[in-house]
Amino acid sequence: MTLSMQLTKRIYAGNGLTREWDVDFPLVSAEDLHVFVTSPSGDQTEVSTYYEFNTSTGTLVYPTQES
Repeated sequence: MTLSMQLTKRIYAGNGLTREWDVDFPLVSAEDLHVFVTSPSGDQTEVSTYYEFNTSTGTLVYPTQES
C-alpha cells in the first residue's frame, strides 16, 4: 500500500501591522499547522505560542493580543 502526502506551504510577507492570515488549504487538524517567523537576516524560528487558528474560518491570527 502506498501512502501519499501533500506538503502545502504558504509564505506571507508581513508589514508589521497585519495580524490575520488566510490558510487556504485543508488541514486534517490544527496540530498540522506549523508557523515560522523569518528575521530580516533570514533566520527562521518556529512559533509555538501567541497564535490562534480558527478552523471554521481558516484564519490564523499572529500575534495574538496576549503577546
